[in-house]
Amino acid sequence: MAATYSDPGARAGAAGAGTRIAERQWGSDSTAATTAPAAARIGAQRDLRFRRDVQRLHRLGARAVYELLSELAAKRLLRTEIEQLVGTYAQLDPKIVRAVGADRLPPLPPPHGVATGGEP
Repeated sequence: MAATYSDPGARAGAAGAGTRIAERQWGSDSTAATTAPAAARIGAQRDLRFRRDVQRLHRLGARAVYELLSELAAKRLLRTEIEQLVGTYAQLDPKIVRAVGADRLPPLPPPHGVATGGEP
């Protein structure tokens, strides 16, 4: 049973505690500007790791991809949606996919602060 607060001071204290927890968890507006670059770096690192893992999974072949999608479908109750998406992608013409370069992941952007030519 949830606690109830009838005293106005207790309610204000509880609300303040919730705000403090939210600020610790997501950062307050005053710290958002300083943590945004760090969050972007972490996001980029996670994306890079995910891309590498997907490439490794692909190298394992169709069985590994099938098992992954089947497990995801079972855990998240998404079998129908995943089957529809797989069916849609399976209809793509492999020659066209290769011709437009869609059989490879796009190149990664250069790391922040690395000159790519032109102006330093």
